[in-house]
Amino acid sequence: MAQLLMIFYPKHPSSNSGQLRKIFRRLRIETEAALGQKLDGIFVSKPPVIGLYDEDIEDALRLEGLRLIKGHASLSHQRDIATSYAAASLGLVSNYQDVETCQVEEAQLPLSIAISITFTRYFLGATVSSMIRANAAGHGDNLGQDLFVDFGAGLDRMGSFSAPNFYWLHICNRLASVVSKGYCKGFIRGDTGGEYDTVLVTGECGGDERFLKILRGVLE
Repeated sequence: MAQLLMIFYPKHPSSNSGQLRKIFRRLRIETEAALGQKLDGIFVSKPPVIGLYDEDIEDALRLEGLRLIKGHASLSHQRDIATSYAAASLGLVSNYQDVETCQVEEAQLPLSIAISITFTRYFLGATVSSMIRANAAGHGDNLGQDLFVDFGAGLDRMGSFSAPNFYWLHICNRLASVVSKGYCKGFIRGDTGGEYDTVLVTGECGGDERFLKILRGVLE
């Protein structure tokens, strides 16, 4: 049986675990088809969406017959920025099979200030965190901060604007409100101020060329 890490972005928060179960079922079917084997357990990371409760996620997984793999902390502390950081091969050790070797390597990992920009059909969001280990965003010395979640800025919301240009201007203004050239507004971390060194882009619309062009313009 295979084990999988999933980052999922629901359309809206819901207290109905049945709706979440449908999301997990679709992801499970697509993933098993891609891997060619059945899934036994998954590690879930969630975005900073109010009303997306751990209990509903766990109930949905139980109903779907999937085992929840927990990290060093409870599910509620697993951040999507941490999984994005790991997916970029950052904050990882080379030898993960020996605990003592892992601890030695972890002590030598550099401090990074990472910003995660999530762009989906349903929302645009941004999170910043000081990162050392990929499995520890928001823990101990790692300060996780959700900068914003805008449900009016998802790609499917373009039609609610009078013209596409006004939608993309809104996206630009949203991004520029929290990040600029090497500096994250509203985030202070010791002697480093609000400077950041890593930008992560997630979400099913994160690869949109128009979005990336705007993001690059804001960051540069």
